[in-house]
Amino acid sequence: MILASGVSGIGEMATHFGVRWELLVAQVCNFCIVAFLLYRFAFRPVLKTIDERQRKIAEGLQYTEDMKVKLQEAEKEREEQMRKAAIAAKALVDGAKVSASEYAEQQHQRTTHEVEGMLKKAEEAIDRERHQMMGELRREVAELVVETTQKVLAKELSIAEQQRYTETATHELSLTK
Repeated sequence: MILASGVSGIGEMATHFGVRWELLVAQVCNFCIVAFLLYRFAFRPVLKTIDERQRKIAEGLQYTEDMKVKLQEAEKEREEQMRKAAIAAKALVDGAKVSASEYAEQQHQRTTHEVEGMLKKAEEAIDRERHQMMGELRREVAELVVETTQKVLAKELSIAEQQRYTETATHELSLTK
């Protein structure tokens, strides 16, 4: 009863406010048609555009993440290549140092050998010169001895005697050597 009185009260109240049921039903139908058309031609494309943009943003974020990973990999590879290049450069420098050291040692040995050769040649030249001078000195001493002997004996010696005295003096000088 309360329910029945409430329903009739609503109808009276609606009539009292000027609500006409046939217009209300027509307005509800119009609203549904407009809502369907808005959903179909306005909201659906907007939602589709929003979904497409969200998908593109997600793809862009995924691409960014992929690029970050690739960048990190490229950075690691670059660091590895730099490390390898540094090792190779160090090996090259070390090799150059060793080569330079070996070259310097070879040059030192060659120079030492050349100097030793020059010293040996100089010693040989000095020995030859000394022998030559000693020979000349012996001859001069022998001649002086012969002249002195001639003067002491006050006579002239024959060439054979001069030669014999010279040979004797030379022989004695070579023995005292």
